[in-house]
Amino acid sequence: MKKLFVFISLLSLLSLFIWLSLLKTQNLTSNIGSNQAKSIYLQAFTNVPTKDILRLKNQLQFALKLDSSHIKIVAPISLPAWALNQTKTRYRADSLLKLLNKLCPSDGVILGICYSDISSTKGIHKDWGIMGLGYCPGKACIISNYRLKGANKLEKLGKLALHEYGHTQGLKHCSTITCLMRDAEGKDHLNEMTGFCESCLKIITKTY
Repeated sequence: MKKLFVFISLLSLLSLFIWLSLLKTQNLTSNIGSNQAKSIYLQAFTNVPTKDILRLKNQLQFALKLDSSHIKIVAPISLPAWALNQTKTRYRADSLLKLLNKLCPSDGVILGICYSDISSTKGIHKDWGIMGLGYCPGKACIISNYRLKGANKLEKLGKLALHEYGHTQGLKHCSTITCLMRDAEGKDHLNEMTGFCESCLKIITKTY
């Protein structure tokens, strides 16, 4: 009887050990899953050519070293009339951000792309024309090619997308002139911006 009791006790301890091992493995698997890259949703408005969206996806994938499955193109939507400014000449970027934020799935960030003029309030300027805007940090950003010039407009659009995506990940404006997080200050410096500087790169790579 005593030997049977000892055997049952040892069996119970072995079962407990196996259960704890399985639980630990499950937790490790869960942690690995939580560190996977966030999805980036490309939300174009109806005046953006499909080929430009595909090129933008490739630019983001290459620059961020993400698998193509993490960058998703969603069906285009129309620019809402209620987002127009008072003179009906530009779309308010802050209004479009609110719309995008509502459309954003819970597992990622949404990047709006439009080829119309967009604006925001800047200091004393109530309707300042801009190239892009993003929550910092947040889940939504928007870019426009309206103010981009030159034969390499699509290359510039990719850099602009990375800049605004950087804001959603908490990156502020950077003083390094070649960094993608450089402040535009109302001008187009995109040709001088070659990539994320070392400091900004360390921050943004922690998010994926």
